[in-house]
Amino acid sequence: MIMKSKIRIHFLILVLSVFSVSCFKDYEERYLFTDNRVELQDAVINSSPLSLEPQNFDVGIVKYRVNMTGTQRSSDLKLPFRIVPEKTTAREEIDYKLPNGEFYTIPANSSFGWVEIEILEEGSGKPNIEIELLPDEEQEIKVMDRNYHKIGFQILYPSTPPNPDDIELINDIHIFNNITLGANSNASFGNYVDAKTGYVYISDGANNAQENIDFIILRSGAGTEQNILLPSTSNGNLTAWGNTKHIVNGDEDKGIEPWTVRNAGEIMRLPDPSSAEIDLYEQAMTKTELLSAYDEYLDNIENRPNYNSTNHGPSTRLREVSDGDLIAFKSADRDVVMLMLVEEVVDGATGYIKGQIKSGGEG
Repeated sequence: MIMKSKIRIHFLILVLSVFSVSCFKDYEERYLFTDNRVELQDAVINSSPLSLEPQNFDVGIVKYRVNMTGTQRSSDLKLPFRIVPEKTTAREEIDYKLPNGEFYTIPANSSFGWVEIEILEEGSGKPNIEIELLPDEEQEIKVMDRNYHKIGFQILYPSTPPNPDDIELINDIHIFNNITLGANSNASFGNYVDAKTGYVYISDGANNAQENIDFIILRSGAGTEQNILLPSTSNGNLTAWGNTKHIVNGDEDKGIEPWTVRNAGEIMRLPDPSSAEIDLYEQAMTKTELLSAYDEYLDNIENRPNYNSTNHGPSTRLREVSDGDLIAFKSADRDVVMLMLVEEVVDGATGYIKGQIKSGGEG
């Protein structure tokens, strides 16, 4: 028994010795340099510095503190960093800009500086940004190892309005030109759509605006093509995607309850529309004319060439949305009717549907 206790004590001493050496080595590497090395404070204190939690940043300046080891300088140090392009989906001058360019300053007689990034109001979706501090040989500045000189984060824009320059108000309808509806993993555009206002929400934003969501863009679970689903569609359709299962089940980790408002209606897809069908779309310049066009499409959709109820509707889910399609939507719960001429579709979870929307409804 005494022998076993001695073995345990010796083993514990060995473990503590190794741990102490490791900790001391880390401390020595980071704080006892005589040369100057730079690191990002948030990278040091986070276990996953290259994948920080998404942030609902307010529009404006976001700052990340830079620490410098070694002797302080007697004059300001202007040092470089970069936005890592292969790890960044955020768009410069749309989602963010760099007010000081790709430089930051450590003031004279100081060991700290700040990298500044400005989050812009025009941004959209849930873009990623990765920052990397760079060495400066001329000023004898090195970077810290172990990725302490890098950090990655994600911006969350709960909703994105249509570009004001692309909106026309004609009679009692709105025309949204060049509108882009993202797929479920698109980093630049949301995929929860308010057909009345043209606003597009990411899932975090949609949870707080359930009453505004008319339909959702999702890549097919069986392929790569884009689908359109209404919130009122079957639970099985919604839970097939991680992006929408919270509508049915909620999300306990995020404190999200199942949706209590799931707007209903019906939606149709007209592939390869005829000249008469296009004319109905183009000539619709009032809400009454949008409703008449919708009714005309509804009355004749089953007689169209190659009609397929699964892909074409009317339904609460459409599949295989393609370039040139006409989409017709009418809400059962909201005062909104919408026609969309699809101009471009990019398949896949990071793809999108782009086109022109004509929408009529109150408010």
